[in-house]
Amino acid sequence: MKIRNYQPRDFDFLKQMFSMVTYESTSLDFDNAPNLNIYYQNFGQGVYDYGQVITVNTGKPIGMIWCRLIKGYGYVQADLPELIMAIRPQFQHRGYGTQLLNSFLNLTNQHNFTGLSLCVNKTNNVAVQLYEKAGFERVKDQNQMLIMKLIF
Repeated sequence: MKIRNYQPRDFDFLKQMFSMVTYESTSLDFDNAPNLNIYYQNFGQGVYDYGQVITVNTGKPIGMIWCRLIKGYGYVQADLPELIMAIRPQFQHRGYGTQLLNSFLNLTNQHNFTGLSLCVNKTNNVAVQLYEKAGFERVKDQNQMLIMKLIF
């Protein structure tokens, strides 16, 4: 297992992971969905665009975590980038998400972020517990989603 920083060659994988996070069909036309494409379009060009990819021994990516300063579904305040994370289903429940999140929190802390926000499906108990264990606090309970934030 290895965690490395996002590279432009990871863009298609980023879109795959975002598709998985949104619980949408992979046939969804993300490029023509402005409320969704803010999560990835031109990723890497924004000041707060950071990402990490986790790979297994073969070098194949199994998950990704990234953040952007956007007004997305997990928006809390103007200075908190929104965090998105996904692990391929066959690699979940093995501790990879915890390792990836901890690595990313160290990265963002080194770059003087003030904190992060996120949106998670409240029925995803494993993810909610992961974020709470990392220090994220619930900000808003809205429909099926929880909005959370972590201040460094």
